Amino acid sequence: MKPNSPYRLGQFAFIIGAIGVLVGAIVHIMGLIAGPEWIRFLGAPDLVVESARQRTWLAPVSTLVIAGVLCVWAAYALSGAGVLRKLPLLRTVLAVTAVIFVVRGVIFLPLFLSSCWDWNTSFHAFHGFLSLYVFVLGMLYSCGLYGLIKEKQT
Repeated sequence: MKPNSPYRLGQFAFIIGAIGVLVGAIVHIMGLIAGPEWIRFLGAPDLVVESARQRTWLAPVSTLVIAGVLCVWAAYALSGAGVLRKLPLLRTVLAVTAVIFVVRGVIFLPLFLSSCWDWNTSFHAFHGFLSLYVFVLGMLYSCGLYGLIKEKQT
């Protein structure tokens, strides 16, 4: 296998993607620990923010579910890279994850390009960065999946 083969580049993309997704899981948990204002800043719905203020179950459970899903997606990327054993439905889960990230990354593009977006607030700037970050994760997963498929064809 050549050093620049699609599979080798795909492995690298999956590893970087997995690290990025794990960072997202950690940020979610840090938001929960830091409190309602952080949860609001991270873009949680008002219902979840209010749950954090009142210390009800919704905020911690929903945050831990999201962090758990992100950890599973990172494990699948590491499996695709060959770092972990092959997980069930590997290519399907990786493809769905890539689509989710890419769609999440571009869904706010029309809003960003419109004149109603106020880039002067840290909230909006953060969400602009977040959309780009998630889009890049989706592209990393897509590149990794491409390498995985090419490797299977050889």
